[in-house]
Amino acid sequence: MIRRDFIAFLGAAAAWPLAVRAQQGKVAHIGVLVLTNADGQSLTRELRLGLRDLGYSEGQNFVFQLRSADGDPARLPNLATELVTSQVDVVVATFTPCALAAKRATTTIPIVMAAVADPSASDS
Repeated sequence: MIRRDFIAFLGAAAAWPLAVRAQQGKVAHIGVLVLTNADGQSLTRELRLGLRDLGYSEGQNFVFQLRSADGDPARLPNLATELVTSQVDVVVATFTPCALAAKRATTTIPIVMAAVADPSASDS
């Protein structure tokens, strides 16, 4: 799958809670959990473009809550808990360590995984 198609798919998956929220007139909060700031900037840029292609606009329909571990995977569990505590509508996680931290932090908030292997196979 080419990158643009993947980003469109990811945007559609992240937009699912937006469609529900749009009916209620609320702004959806998208939690983004990344290992580095560069990952976060790249991912939010691509998500923003994908969501814009679907007719959503930042600030009006959705906002990002970005949490970066600044390259330290040991920080991921606390950052994932921060996102869950702030009651985001969906968590977008990059790479397996981020996805696993999100998975351990919540059983009720949807998690969209980008560029990860099967995290359940890595979970111990």
